[in-house]
Amino acid sequence: MLARHHRFIGNQLYRIRLAGVRQFSKDVVALAYQQLTRKQAGYSIRKIGSASPKIRILYIHNGWAIYNVGLLWFSDADGIQCTLVNIEEFLAHPDMQDEHDILLFGYSNLLGLAENLTLTKRVWTCVHDPVEIYPEVLHWASLKPSPGAISRLKTADKVITISREVQQLLRQAGIRSVRIPTGSLLPVRSLHELDASRDTNLKILTVGRIYPRKNYELFKEIERAARERFGGAIEFSAKWDYVPLPESEYLRRLDASNVYVCTSYQEGGPLPAMDAMRRGQVVLSTQVGQMPELIQNGVNGFVCKTRSDFLDRLGQLVGNSSLLHTMRRNSLLQIQSERGTAAIADAVHRAVMI
Repeated sequence: MLARHHRFIGNQLYRIRLAGVRQFSKDVVALAYQQLTRKQAGYSIRKIGSASPKIRILYIHNGWAIYNVGLLWFSDADGIQCTLVNIEEFLAHPDMQDEHDILLFGYSNLLGLAENLTLTKRVWTCVHDPVEIYPEVLHWASLKPSPGAISRLKTADKVITISREVQQLLRQAGIRSVRIPTGSLLPVRSLHELDASRDTNLKILTVGRIYPRKNYELFKEIERAARERFGGAIEFSAKWDYVPLPESEYLRRLDASNVYVCTSYQEGGPLPAMDAMRRGQVVLSTQVGQMPELIQNGVNGFVCKTRSDFLDRLGQLVGNSSLLHTMRRNSLLQIQSERGTAAIADAVHRAVMI
């Protein structure tokens, strides 16, 4: 089978042809896309944070997602200066660690790539997603974590987690960690932009890469059942692939919706749900990652366990534009409070400086 892929990066069109299994070809294209965008994004090495630091961190990442976590954590952290560097640059130039106090591997698996290097500074690592240490299966939390992953974490001087769920599971496996929550870097939508007159129908969105843990089959089941039960009072939109949208198009899709649905069974964030909250959407989510601490049931969203839960909660919103609009406002206010600049900076300071 010959798979053809076309990708625009900036103004340049890249044509990629691969022979083989279609799913595998998508994985390869996703990696190629990430490498090409990395070269144009200007984030190979970037220094952020305090001009007169008490501590200097070399934050080692592997691309856009973990890079943006570094920006979120350290751009406004008092007393901390952070240099963000891609893993390839670090492996090629390990001497750059000499100018820093801490090596922070922004994704725990990256620590294994540096095992043949001599690391002369304190080493910290972060577990962002449960899939780093657990299998990608529905009841993953009841299973034992990967022995290799646990051994790798035990070599670090400090382990950082982003969700209380993973922190608790690591504690049971004998790994102590500190927690720094994550959040969205998208611009916050103004409350005045939330137009109540457009909330007569539910406009549902979901976004993500095609991984088993995203549980898109559940989303499809919810969509089919909701169309049967609510008819034209509800609209669904989904973007499932490996290619991120340009921010302008992503914002357009978010702003055209008023409800975000997350059906994942394994997450550290999820970031798209937090993106949606910053744009004033009501979030209906499974009990994954950081969602239970961000969603107040019936106030700004709903935490759901089953397909019936999702349908019942959607039923509460269908035809109730006043409730929908109130919950959208609450969602926007909640994410600003829980994941605002000051809240993130405080969490970073407590985890790093204390």
